[in-house]
Amino acid sequence: MPVNLGFAGKGNASCPQALEEMVRAGAMALKLHEDWGTTPAAIDCCLGVADRFDVQVMIHTDTLNESGFVEDTIAAFKGRTIHAYHTEGAGGGHA
Repeated sequence: MPVNLGFAGKGNASCPQALEEMVRAGAMALKLHEDWGTTPAAIDCCLGVADRFDVQVMIHTDTLNESGFVEDTIAAFKGRTIHAYHTEGAGGGHA
């Protein structure tokens, strides 16, 4: 039975070159996580790379609102598609 597996690269970076390198090395998606600094700038950078390389982005947003509130996070999406974890605010995500 065939099984498809893919690896997600760490999506939190301040410059696109680091993310591009992971995608070129085989990452099928990029993951943003609050523990690594999911700032609006990191979100924008990651989504920009994902658009250029046609890969998916997953986000675990900032539970403590240290780098912005939900409105700041949504503004950083700039209408681009993203998969969000814990959108209800339980177990992570904006509370």
